[in-house]
Amino acid sequence: MEIEKLVRITIIFKKNPDISDAQFHEYWAHTHAPLCTEWMKKHGIVKHTQYHLHKSGTDFISERLPGWPTAAYDGIEDFYVHKLEDFADALLDEYYQENLMPDGKVYADFASVFIVVGEDFVVIDDTKVVEQHERDYKIKAAN
Repeated sequence: MEIEKLVRITIIFKKNPDISDAQFHEYWAHTHAPLCTEWMKKHGIVKHTQYHLHKSGTDFISERLPGWPTAAYDGIEDFYVHKLEDFADALLDEYYQENLMPDGKVYADFASVFIVVGEDFVVIDDTKVVEQHERDYKIKAAN
């Protein structure tokens, strides 16, 4: 899949403090995700990934690489769309408002949520250096 052609929306959040780490990972992956698939397809979400952060890995980095800051978050999810408007429309959708948002509060602390919007620039893919890019980010010389 050519992800450089897509807009990437990343949502970073902490888990609901009323549930355990294990309950968080289980619920997000196996209860909430299946509720979202038809809604995502309906709104043109091309790709979606959940990134489950693990405290053991963060602790390892903190011990092994002192001085490197680590983030105190539990989950990151990425939505890939052709147009940012598709994602905004998806969040305004009645099904999202009435079903997915309330269900999200079971596992996520909505007060901790923040959203980042950008695009991928792939440098290495399948151990090979990527030479051609959808966006080149080169500064154009003034004439």
